[in-house]
Amino acid sequence: MEEELISNVWYKMREMDIKKIYIFSFLLLICGALNAQAQQSDETEDNVGKKSFSREALSEKGQGYLGLGFVLGANDFTNGEAISGASNEIIMGNRSFIDLGEQNLVKLGFDSYYRFTQYRIKQDSLKSFPFVNQEVDKERLSSHSLGLEVFGRIRFDNKSKKKQGYTLDLGVYGEWNFANRHIIWTKAAEQDLYDLDSKKQKTVNKGLKYMNRWEYGLSGRIGIKNFAIYGNYRMSSLFNKDHNRALHGELFDNDMPNIIVGIQVDM
Repeated sequence: MEEELISNVWYKMREMDIKKIYIFSFLLLICGALNAQAQQSDETEDNVGKKSFSREALSEKGQGYLGLGFVLGANDFTNGEAISGASNEIIMGNRSFIDLGEQNLVKLGFDSYYRFTQYRIKQDSLKSFPFVNQEVDKERLSSHSLGLEVFGRIRFDNKSKKKQGYTLDLGVYGEWNFANRHIIWTKAAEQDLYDLDSKKQKTVNKGLKYMNRWEYGLSGRIGIKNFAIYGNYRMSSLFNKDHNRALHGELFDNDMPNIIVGIQVDM
């Protein structure tokens, strides 16, 4: 029954327009923040004293979170630049912690997560992205990923009895991009064959051989109670540089922006 419910929810999310996904994620962020605030306000002086560092004490059952980030950094891929601000990601996952001795100042953390990232491609006359060397209505590269992060957490308010405090996380991550997509939206007037029955055509290219399946990089977060400002620096290349050089030459030697900055909230 539970597997059927998860399957139905996943199917519905795949059918949703991307704008609806962002609205849904934003509402979850608000709900998570309100829920965490309510739990914190319910703490009494007695039970707070018994649950020092309860944020880290969630190690046994995990600490879920949801986040929204934006792609930043240099646009080296001049053949199809990513649009800043419109290129972004949604991430959701679960963290757990291991105590390092008796102290509570530093902990070892593990994060398993799902990430959806999209690079919206700027349309201009100089664009020569593979297979679409002309301007279209909209175009994006996207990836669905499963990842694992290992990090160290430093808590600054070591003597605090508050439920949630101020933290710094520094770590490394690795991801498996299990579904890469190149999606193109074309207005009817721009199509080679004019279709009077439709206003827009959507083309989805799957199994992209020129995008790498594996990704790795550095990660960091500044935690403020149940919120966190996070950043990732991708060290691996988004593209497979050796893909079909006879046809594409050095096209894939350049890369898309590799910095993501955003906000996360504990659920």
